[in-house]
Amino acid sequence: SPRRRRLFADPATPNSALPFIPAEEVISTSTPSSPAQKFLVIDEIVYDVSTYISSHPGGEAVVQSFVGQDCSWQFARFHGRDVLGEGGEGWRLRVGRTKGVKNRFKEPVRFVGLRRLGGGGW
Repeated sequence: SPRRRRLFADPATPNSALPFIPAEEVISTSTPSSPAQKFLVIDEIVYDVSTYISSHPGGEAVVQSFVGQDCSWQFARFHGRDVLGEGGEGWRLRVGRTKGVKNRFKEPVRFVGLRRLGGGGW
């Protein structure tokens, strides 16, 4: 049975007041080959990228590869948080919040500084 179409949130709505969308709906409603809504999850906020995907500056394929999934750490590596903040480009794509949608990739360890202690360089 088709699911009801989720509408974009009013820009005045804070993330904490967005409607809850169960993880199962986020995952099942949005598949890469589906013409239905295409959802991404970043920090437990659900974004409908259906109309945005073709204009993504990094290309459609990168967004398509995360449809129906969490991509929080990947997003953080390539974008500033202002993109999703109030007034940012992603703010208008919000449709809800969720819990339990997983990122299929383990986040790699990030190193802080690569110099040896005691003044010795590489």
